Amino acid sequence: MMQVDAKQNFTTAFLVDRTPQETFEAIVNVRGWWSEDAEGVTDQVGGEFVHRYQDVHRCKIRVTELVPGRKVAWLVLDNYFNFIEDQAEWKGTEIVFEISENDGGAEVRFTHVGLVPQYECYDVCANAWGGYIGGSLRNLINTGVGQPNPKEGGNAPAHQDAASVLRAERSPQAVALKPGSILLGSTRPAELRDWYRSTLAPEYTGEGPIDLGGFLLVIDQRDDLGTKNNEPGRMILNFHVEDFDAIEARLQAADVDWLAPGEDRPSGRFGTFVDPDGNYLQIIQFK
Repeated sequence: MMQVDAKQNFTTAFLVDRTPQETFEAIVNVRGWWSEDAEGVTDQVGGEFVHRYQDVHRCKIRVTELVPGRKVAWLVLDNYFNFIEDQAEWKGTEIVFEISENDGGAEVRFTHVGLVPQYECYDVCANAWGGYIGGSLRNLINTGVGQPNPKEGGNAPAHQDAASVLRAERSPQAVALKPGSILLGSTRPAELRDWYRSTLAPEYTGEGPIDLGGFLLVIDQRDDLGTKNNEPGRMILNFHVEDFDAIEARLQAADVDWLAPGEDRPSGRFGTFVDPDGNYLQIIQFK
């Protein structure tokens, strides 16, 4: 764990109008304010319990200190978050509740020792702790009813909403794969390559893949193919154009074999032509 200034540990405090002993009893009632699904022993020193919230968070905690009316302390033995990379961030941290008498009621000071701003989970965890401690636990002490995470299938408490937004912002996002090239197999690759170069990229003179505006066309020898594509409709190479008429005229000048010259469809204007191996290509100007 990184070394940090103790002043950076997440801490919060609140007042209640119940006695320190009543406050202590509410804190050790983890199922009443944190999670109804908590499994294990929460009210004995040396006891261990597991907290989990959906597939987002689970942790194993050991009760290390219980002083009735004064203090509760836990040690995090294991932890998992689905929205961070470093799964060691909570492991070995301590969670401490300090209780003191205050004007006929009690003050609770909560400190998560080791939860610091440098950690990736800090914003989400600080937000969630604020809801559980300052909201759910405080309500449990004052009214006898908290707002813990429900058992599986129940509705999450309102204080989870903001944390859910933060988690979504921090969760690794799936990145769409961007195609970079296409391989056309052919029994006559040199002839096919000359056709594509002269028809679609007459200004291109290099060897190897033909650069079609950043998308590479690779044509290679294949001996497991027929001379013609017998199912050309399975994959069609589409070109999105801004000026259909100009591109159509250019292709007509190249004497391409049209399967379906320009036709209007609900989504735009389409034209389909065929390469020497029978593969279909289309030019499309969307509306």
